[in-house]
Amino acid sequence: MAKKKASPRKRKPAKQEESRAGAIDATRKVADLVPADYNPRKLTRKERADITASIERFGLVDPIIVNTYPGRENVIVGGHQRVKIAEDMGITEVPVRLVYLSEKRERELNIRLNKNTGEWDWDLLEAQFATDELVAWGFSEEDFEDKTTWQKSFDDTNEVDDEDLIKYPIMILQSEEEYAKWQQMKEANGITDDADLFTMILERAKV
Repeated sequence: MAKKKASPRKRKPAKQEESRAGAIDATRKVADLVPADYNPRKLTRKERADITASIERFGLVDPIIVNTYPGRENVIVGGHQRVKIAEDMGITEVPVRLVYLSEKRERELNIRLNKNTGEWDWDLLEAQFATDELVAWGFSEEDFEDKTTWQKSFDDTNEVDDEDLIKYPIMILQSEEEYAKWQQMKEANGITDDADLFTMILERAKV
């Protein structure tokens, strides 16, 4: 009696490790993408208009971050607003950067992508770019007015122009080190406006 040949064993697929960065560039249909229900980012009308203008002019040059982890397939990690705008513009397919992350790490990356935006060097911006160009690209004239006032350099005598005193009755004269601490306080308290932080400090002083 002929012996039966043993069937070759099937190799188990190697376990894929969570990726620290996007593995490959690809494309996905907008209809297949799943927004993360926890995504905290929102846009103002102006921000939406600026992104729309950028996409119209250059297309989607910044890939959408999409997860491929089992149970989290096609979940958007970064780029929710761009996907919404692209869909409204009739775009059906978008470039993506694929990641392989558990939900816990996916949520962390989402927050980091939204939080790690840095700050502008306003003096360098004004030195290297025309204000009308920057306004056309998404800034407002008020951005420069506010920032240059708060970051203004004062001489050793801390002299302030009468015009500034009329326009800004309360001014805080800071060194670079004090200004850095001021920015850290704003970030730690989730505050973006200098006046709001000043108000908070005054309120606490009353207690």
